[in-house]
Amino acid sequence: MRILVLMDSASGVSFHRLFTPYAAMQREYDIQVDVSQKPPEWINIDFSVYDVVIFNRWISVAQYNIFEKLKALNIPTICDVDDYWVVPKSNPAYRVYKQMIKNATKDAIYNATHITCSTSILAEKVKEINSNITILPNALDLTQDQWNFEKAKNEKLTIGWVGGITHLEDLKRVGNSVKRFCEENDAIFYMAGYHTESHEWQMCEKTITGETIFNRPDWFKTIRGTTPTDYGTSYSLFDFCIAPLCESNFNQYKSELKIVEAAAYNLPIIVSNVKPYTLHEGNKGVIFSYNTEQSWYDSLCRMAKLSIGELNTEYCNQHHNLKSINQTRYELLKTLCL
Repeated sequence: MRILVLMDSASGVSFHRLFTPYAAMQREYDIQVDVSQKPPEWINIDFSVYDVVIFNRWISVAQYNIFEKLKALNIPTICDVDDYWVVPKSNPAYRVYKQMIKNATKDAIYNATHITCSTSILAEKVKEINSNITILPNALDLTQDQWNFEKAKNEKLTIGWVGGITHLEDLKRVGNSVKRFCEENDAIFYMAGYHTESHEWQMCEKTITGETIFNRPDWFKTIRGTTPTDYGTSYSLFDFCIAPLCESNFNQYKSELKIVEAAAYNLPIIVSNVKPYTLHEGNKGVIFSYNTEQSWYDSLCRMAKLSIGELNTEYCNQHHNLKSINQTRYELLKTLCL
């Protein structure tokens, strides 16, 4: 079997949903996986040599011509969807999504032979457009170096958050709670993904510390943003993680990846008690917090007294295991090739 994976960039979504699983499949199954990361060249690809073509969300500005060619060749396609295609106005990508990506993604979902997505919640939304769908939860390739760094031996309790500038509103839910907890307990807080020269990142920092970058308190630390192949090393520095999330129509269609990332380092995590994190209600390595200042503070105090990281790892090894999820991927590919 020979498949083609179209990746528009080396983004986190493409890395986790396309590169990581299909690289592992090429090692473990009788599959040849070709990858193209050059969208301007996709229209000229000889698709006739492939059994299946796989892409994330949409197939560049030439997608309608590409779909026409693929259908003429009777080549099945898989559109992988990892989040909702209607983004809120607060999202930095709002304008480009509204002008192009939203409708292009909906059309790609409609025209694809089959859809794969990350959660049951997102699957219900996708089914409004295309009912041929398989749920493939996010999973990590734990053989990668970034998930195998030696855990830090911290002198002080160390809390970690890993994310991007689109999470400013989410961080507002925990800012005062984190500040109060760190000051009262002589704890350390790491913000991973940071870019010092970015005004948006400085706003994220001020949300947590209440101060400008020039008055940064000693308990607040940053880890500079890096690539999808390296960011996982940040987790080796933490004792536990937090993942606040506002309750919204857009956010409910995200995945539980932050819980899975924490599990790679046997870390417990506090998350907002909202979808999609509530999909992990059976995960005893997770504390669910309501999005109030007191609830987050109480959750931080509670987590500081617990040792439940291995329970998170145990749960994720069962429900987010790359090997078993890739077996489902393989069965799907075989079905499409019949």
